[in-house]
Amino acid sequence: MFFAQNIMTPIEGLGYGYLYNWYAVSHADFAPSGWHVPTSSEVRILYNYLGGTSVAGGKMKETGLTHWNSPNTGATNNSQFSGWGTGYRTGQTGLFVYFKEISPYSTSSDAGTGAPITYVLKYDSEGLQITSWGVGDKQGYPIRLIKDSTTLSDGETSTMTDYDGNIYDTICIGTQEWTVQNWKCTKLNDGTSLTKVTSDTTWANAGAGDLYYCAYNNDESNV
Repeated sequence: MFFAQNIMTPIEGLGYGYLYNWYAVSHADFAPSGWHVPTSSEVRILYNYLGGTSVAGGKMKETGLTHWNSPNTGATNNSQFSGWGTGYRTGQTGLFVYFKEISPYSTSSDAGTGAPITYVLKYDSEGLQITSWGVGDKQGYPIRLIKDSTTLSDGETSTMTDYDGNIYDTICIGTQEWTVQNWKCTKLNDGTSLTKVTSDTTWANAGAGDLYYCAYNNDESNV
C-alpha cells in the first residue's frame, strides 16, 4: 500500500515547473492525449488512499529542505508524488508569493465561482488542504497530470513526454498514474503556443482566452 520499494532517480531538468492560469489549464487541449488535469474527485481518491487529508500532504511532499522551507512538517514522500514548494502568482496583483512554503495544485473542477478547486501542500503541515481562493481563474498555479487509465500497479513507474519534448517520470499511486514532476510545457497539445507573461499588470488583467504561463518570479531557474 503506497510504500513503494524502489525509489526512482528523478529525471534531471524538471522540478518546480511553470505556473498557469485557469484559462490555460481548463482548455480542452491543455494536456496530451491520454492525460488530463485531475478532477477534485480524482484528488479525493488519492488522498483517501494515502490516509485522508490530515496526513496525505506529508506523504506527497519531498523530504528535506532543498525545495521546502523549514520545518517541512511530516514530509515522508511515501507516495513518491515528490511535491515541491512552488508558491504561486496572485490573480489580484500578479505578484509571486510563498515560494518553498506552499504548492497549490489546480484541479480541473470549478468551485462554482469560476475558479478551480486546488489541493495544497504546505511546508508547516502534513495535511493536504482542499480549497478555492478568490480570482483563482487568474492565479498562477502548478500542475500535475493524471493518466486517463493506467496499466501500472501501485508503486510502478514509467515516463511520459509533452509537446515540447520534456520527459516526465510517472508513478502509480493506488490505481492512479501521476506525473512526478510539475508541468512545464509551453504549448497546448494541438501545438498552439501559450503566452508567457512577465508583467504583473498583464497577468492580473487576464480574461477568458488569455492562456498565460510564467516561471516563479519570472526566473527560469525556478522551472
